[in-house]
Amino acid sequence: MEVVSDGPLRVSLVAVEKGSGFTTPQGVLHTYTYRVSVENVSGKVVRGYALRSVPVTGPASVGLVYPDADRQTLGPWEKKVEMLVHTFPDWAASGSLRVTVDYVNFGDGTTWGSNQEHDAFFIRR
Repeated sequence: MEVVSDGPLRVSLVAVEKGSGFTTPQGVLHTYTYRVSVENVSGKVVRGYALRSVPVTGPASVGLVYPDADRQTLGPWEKKVEMLVHTFPDWAASGSLRVTVDYVNFGDGTTWGSNQEHDAFFIRR
C-alpha cells in the first residue's frame, strides 16, 4: 500500500485482511480490508476529513472514507483507525492501493486538500 501523507493528517497502514474469494465471470475476486491509522499532525482541531483510496493495479475503483459525524473530530496529535475496503481479482497484487487525504475541514473554518472527488459536501462543518 502506498500512502501519500504530506498534509495535516498522517496515514499509516495498521493491517490488511484478505477475505474469502468469490467467482465471477471475470474470475475469482477477493475483498481486502485495509485498516489505516489517521493521525492529526496539524496542531489544529480537525472537524472532518475524507480519505481517497485507488487501486494501483486491477479495476479502477475509487474508495472514499467519510467517518460518521460523531467520529470526524480529531484533536491535535489524536489518532483514529479507519477501514478501507476494495475488491481485487486474483491476478492483481494485494496491497496495490494508493491512499491520499482528499479533504480536511478544520475547526477554525479553514480547509486543506484538493477535494478531487468533490466530497466536501459530505464533511462535517
